[in-house]
Amino acid sequence: MKICHIVENLNTGGLETVVIGLILEQIKNNHECIVICLFEEGELAYKLSGSDVNIVACGKTPGFHPHSVIKMRKTLNSFSPDVIHTHNNVAHIYCCLSTLLMACPIINTKHGLGAESTSKQARLFRLTRWKTSQYTFVSRDAMLSYIKRNLVPENKSMVLHNGIDISVIPQRNTEAKKNYLHDVGIEDSPVLIVMISRLNRLKDHQTLLLAFSRLLQQEKIQCKLVIIGDGETRDQIAAEVNKLDLQGNVILSGNKPDAYQLLQCFDIFVLSSHSEGHSIALLEAAAAGLPLIATDVGGNREIVNEDMGILVKHEDVDELKNALVCLVKDRSDREMKGSRASVWAHDNASVAAMALSYSNLYNKHRDIR
Repeated sequence: MKICHIVENLNTGGLETVVIGLILEQIKNNHECIVICLFEEGELAYKLSGSDVNIVACGKTPGFHPHSVIKMRKTLNSFSPDVIHTHNNVAHIYCCLSTLLMACPIINTKHGLGAESTSKQARLFRLTRWKTSQYTFVSRDAMLSYIKRNLVPENKSMVLHNGIDISVIPQRNTEAKKNYLHDVGIEDSPVLIVMISRLNRLKDHQTLLLAFSRLLQQEKIQCKLVIIGDGETRDQIAAEVNKLDLQGNVILSGNKPDAYQLLQCFDIFVLSSHSEGHSIALLEAAAAGLPLIATDVGGNREIVNEDMGILVKHEDVDELKNALVCLVKDRSDREMKGSRASVWAHDNASVAAMALSYSNLYNKHRDIR
């Protein structure tokens, strides 16, 4: 099957990680793939090098960009795909413009919770319904949000969860933790809490820092918080660390390529977001065997259950602090939850299962055509 994926770019992020994993699995299953990037190729494009996947960047600039439509259409005509798979709204809108009078099934995946940047974008996305064969959503909350706002028809909507390449994620182990502590210059053996995400307002690191500060005030157990990632709120987060006098207990590690490889070094994974789709970071942490603490938003409740972690209200400092206290104090409970998280991830979150679901969906709409 010839499959064309259309994205904004392949920069670091959950959507991009999912798309790359899906493409590599599709190549493994003898499909022929191409990627059209509406803007630039992006810093993760190298992960597809050597896989015979052609990446075409349209070079879109702010505002409506007719050149991108023309370049996308030429690329599609040249490749002649059996199915087009678009990711999120802007890429999908440009795809629908580029494929006018072309007959090809178009599958659109919405990777987040369903907020549009402008009302104009929402109106344009609503107009794509007649060209779209199927809308897929990575969480039930996102799907219901789109249906409720009449952005997509219910009979063209379904939930299809993200998957990851579990085989590349090492399991949590004491030797890796020991080496990490040595590398960052920590001599004792504290409980290590980690959050991996972009540093932006939606991830709500402020609530996490407040909860962690109260944890340290309440408990005498040695623990450290490591924040991995970069973004526009880095300076504010650093200022909050100083304000709360957490300099010796919080490590801002910056962006780490393939950060999932570091998960084996930690004891607890936390995600304090205001909103989430179907978090790749949570899936990776579960696969590594870490117990999970996450806010009860979006798709998080479709990943975290009481056997493998704790869900808390978003922006609730005390509830997050109490969850941290539970897992920091009880080693046997966090190890049991971590083991169950790993089993769950292997059973429910593989990229192979995701790719098979999409393959079945593609075939269904090819047959209809």
